[in-house]
Amino acid sequence: MAARDAYAGFRLPQPAPSGKPWMVPVLSGATTTAHSLYHAHIAVRKPAIIRGLPADSDLGALLTQLTPELLADAAGDAAVHVEVAAAGDDAPEDGREFGRGKRVLRPLNEVLDELAAGAALYISTQPEDSGWRSAGPPPPGRVHISAPLPALVDSGLVPIRPALAGSLVPQSMHLWLGSSASGSSSGLHHDFHDNIYVLAAGRKRFTLFDPSAAGALATYGELAGVAPNGRINYVGAGPVDENGAPLADVEAWRTKSALATAKDDDDIDAALERMLDMAAGGRKRKRKSAAAGDDDGDDDFPVFDGEWPDEWADEWADDDSGGPGTASSQQASVAAAPPAAAVAKTAAEPEPEPDHFSRIPTPAVHARHGPKPWPLVADAPLFDASLPHAVAELSAGDVLYLPAGWFHEVTSFSDKPRAIHMAVNYWFHPPSMGARADAPYATEYWPSMFADAHADDPPPAKKAKKGKRGKR
Repeated sequence: MAARDAYAGFRLPQPAPSGKPWMVPVLSGATTTAHSLYHAHIAVRKPAIIRGLPADSDLGALLTQLTPELLADAAGDAAVHVEVAAAGDDAPEDGREFGRGKRVLRPLNEVLDELAAGAALYISTQPEDSGWRSAGPPPPGRVHISAPLPALVDSGLVPIRPALAGSLVPQSMHLWLGSSASGSSSGLHHDFHDNIYVLAAGRKRFTLFDPSAAGALATYGELAGVAPNGRINYVGAGPVDENGAPLADVEAWRTKSALATAKDDDDIDAALERMLDMAAGGRKRKRKSAAAGDDDGDDDFPVFDGEWPDEWADEWADDDSGGPGTASSQQASVAAAPPAAAVAKTAAEPEPEPDHFSRIPTPAVHARHGPKPWPLVADAPLFDASLPHAVAELSAGDVLYLPAGWFHEVTSFSDKPRAIHMAVNYWFHPPSMGARADAPYATEYWPSMFADAHADDPPPAKKAKKGKRGKR
């Protein structure tokens, strides 16, 4: 069955005769507000670079103060999962590519020292419990703040919900930290969440394709559909709405909320009847799937008529790993697709590649940047070189907004040998198309879950401790 493409957001224009890509627009940080960013870019699903944020804004202060020295002072003892770069045929010219190397648990101070000495290391997504400091699992709706960021959140330097995000609900936040003078690649992939990418040091080049190109980008997973807001979904997991909320969880939340606010027996009866309808709907779908010979029928979730568009709701599903930032997908956001020839040479059975990564090798993506031609890789999937694409060139101090579902290959550069590239990356649950800035979701599920999970958080310190300047 062909994947459904309901994408209704901004689409990249056809390339100019010169072949020059569309360049992501640059907004003034002095005049950009959460309201203006939402209406001009977030609501229409259009990337943007924000440059020159005031030092007294929350992200401006982060960009001004975040240094390796501050990291060492505030969180040097934190244990982080660090990866050693792997060499591969589809890596940039220095042969460094992350997502395929070995990961080890190390104190942050040691990693900083080795980076300063020129080691090819990279800190990216961390296990989901890396920033959780209480007994038991984190409650649903709690932001995954990966190590070593909790100490910087406590200090007040790193906000959980930056002002530019407005009413978007954060899902997770991560630190990217590495060193590469000639460039290291993330591999071509998309995320399931809206992205605010805060570059504190180094340079980044993003090569972008909009969600409508998903069918041409040879993902490892089988596409189920593209939502109006660009969220891409894959065959094989339970259905979600376009905000990424599991339909069954949303309905359970609705029922619980209705019972909590019931004023009389009639309200209670209505809520309980809704719950019974939900269960009956699930059984009905399973019987229908079994009758159709669907082996996966037992894994289906109920779909609720009138709540979500019928033409896409029952096909949209999160990735099996639970999405970026979860413990089971900690390597997903930096994993890169190895060429088929390399896979064939591997004696051991490789780990399955994440659904949302492309099999198109990095050199093929880079071929359009010139002037140096990049060699194609043997056995690589076909790649339409005429596919509209965009480029975002980021320097230290820039912030990139990237909507969910936009494919991107990120090449990271240090400004000089033995220098670092460093960024704080926020993921937000994607808003619904056509939603208002103050109510960006189809339901209050994500705002409610976030508020409940963070209700008892202590207020952050008002001023971050500044790191000592050293030779690191």
